[in-house]
Amino acid sequence: MIKFLEKVQPTKMVPWVYDVYEIIEEEVCVGHIVYRYGDDDLLKYSGHIGYTIDEEYRGHHYAAKALKELLGIIALEEVIITCDLDNIASQKTIEKCAVVHKEKVVGIQDPEYNQGLWRYRVRKS
Repeated sequence: MIKFLEKVQPTKMVPWVYDVYEIIEEEVCVGHIVYRYGDDDLLKYSGHIGYTIDEEYRGHHYAAKALKELLGIIALEEVIITCDLDNIASQKTIEKCAVVHKEKVVGIQDPEYNQGLWRYRVRKS
């Protein structure tokens, strides 16, 4: 289950509004998922949705459940979700959803993504 935590306003470092949700399993926060509003060039690399699961809770598909739940409540019919090329767990999480397109993006002029990333277009199922 996801539980709304806060709405974060844009800053110089993060130029979009985003909602933060806790991922709750058996009354324990196991991680967080965020939904970034907008459709600008930066979101092509950061994606509309990002998530993290605390290390001790990984391997239980909590991120996939939270992702499906979030897709069910947001307004967009299709979102961009990205992950590092070597993040196999995140690739599997995203691919449990209704992926309509997957592409490898390389040559990004940002040190955070210097190895490239996978960019998925995911549709509400």
